[in-house]
Amino acid sequence: MDKEKLQKIIDSVYRSTINKTLTWSLSNSCFNSDTSHQYECPSSDGLTIFSCTVSLEKNLKLKTTKYDLMYIKNSGVVDGGVYLYSNEYAGISELHKWLYDTYILAKTKLIADQDNVMDGILNGISVADDRDKKIEDVLGSKQKTIQVPGPRDFDTHKKTIIDKILGR
Repeated sequence: MDKEKLQKIIDSVYRSTINKTLTWSLSNSCFNSDTSHQYECPSSDGLTIFSCTVSLEKNLKLKTTKYDLMYIKNSGVVDGGVYLYSNEYAGISELHKWLYDTYILAKTKLIADQDNVMDGILNGISVADDRDKKIEDVLGSKQKTIQVPGPRDFDTHKKTIIDKILGR
């Protein structure tokens, strides 16, 4: 493939993305997760789909590598598409950064907020469980030391006291 034409395609996609004439959306990929987001954008020709997988670090910051990927899907291309990497083509990493800043950054703040909410829930459960366990332990030990005699036990106890008094 002509590397110069591929670079022009990348430049055009980047410019059109910045100008908002191309609209990207999160794909229905099974590979999407907290740290991997695959975005797709249909071309105006109706035959081509551009896609980028934006990777994040564990702290949800953009993970840039020399192998940031852009895939161009078109049935007219051999094998149905072409993979382009940032170590060979300029503009791919910049496109990933734009996608991160525009679509993902706001979501990472929501994810971080959700983590704080979950931490609060977890702390509440742990405290309640510990408190309940301590209460059960205290009540359980008192129940073992206090014995309420039943009617038979009372008669036996009464007989034992009388026997002791009478010296039997």
